[in-house]
Amino acid sequence: MKRFIESDLLAWKNDLDRKALLVRGARQVGKTYSIRELGKTFNHFVEVNFEEDRDVGVFFRDSLGPAKICEKLSAYYSTPIIDGETLLFFDEFQADPLLLASGDTGKQCRGGLCDSAGDRDRIDRGEGRH
Repeated sequence: MKRFIESDLLAWKNDLDRKALLVRGARQVGKTYSIRELGKTFNHFVEVNFEEDRDVGVFFRDSLGPAKICEKLSAYYSTPIIDGETLLFFDEFQADPLLLASGDTGKQCRGGLCDSAGDRDRIDRGEGRH
């Protein structure tokens, strides 16, 4: 089934000035599926599910520096994390209370904002919400 968000996600991918993407929405509307499909368009895809793999949360405790975190995740998942070539997807972020305390919540990937299922999913290419 083609989802409205797919063309928006591809537009985000092709934006040379893209920023981190926060995907939000009602439960069971296909957020994770859509990001996994987007992952197929990258050379590499790393899905970090904080609910299923509780061990990875420790990588965020020592240092919140992105280079160090990516280095640890790359080794853990045996997948290179290369800028522009790897989609790094953080799913079920809320499952780790210490990560929530850092101020970042929701489903994250390097990519956009999808609002609730009542609205057509949309992408906000900026940081934060508008």
